[in-house]
Amino acid sequence: MLINNESIKSEESIKSEESIKSEESIKSNESIKSNKNKNKEWRMTMNIKMIIAKLVITIIALGTVATAYGNTAVYAANNMDIQNQAAAWISKGAAEQPFTFADMWKELKPIARAMMGIGLIVLTGVGMVLGVKYVISGADDKAQVKQKLIWFIVAAVLIIFATSIFNIVAEIGSQIQS
Repeated sequence: MLINNESIKSEESIKSEESIKSEESIKSNESIKSNKNKNKEWRMTMNIKMIIAKLVITIIALGTVATAYGNTAVYAANNMDIQNQAAAWISKGAAEQPFTFADMWKELKPIARAMMGIGLIVLTGVGMVLGVKYVISGADDKAQVKQKLIWFIVAAVLIIFATSIFNIVAEIGSQIQS
């Protein structure tokens, strides 16, 4: 009797394992079919996009050819009129004073001040973030923060002395101009 009960139990376990395997194979087949359908949809979408792109390129090419060959008339202006307009433009430019580095500095000074203010605000924020990271980090992270701190100091020096650097460049430029 024991053998029969064990054989019945083993047969039932085999049947349950087979049913689980068949359910898993059905699920995997369904997922494969789903993936194939998604792949087909993607291919169709890409084909439609390629067709639209080819149509647009063809229309642009045909429009260019039609424009180039459709109007063959060429109109030339009077040569004296062109020369008179050029001479008037040159004399207008000669009548104005040349643009100097002092004029350039006057125009750029408000922009430079605004950019320096923004730079100082960003510099302060980055300094605070680096400080917090340094305080809360471990030994390895502190080494990384120290490496970033070198570039932070370089940026700070450049931002703080940007106005002086620009003044030096403007002075050299004005000396070269005169």
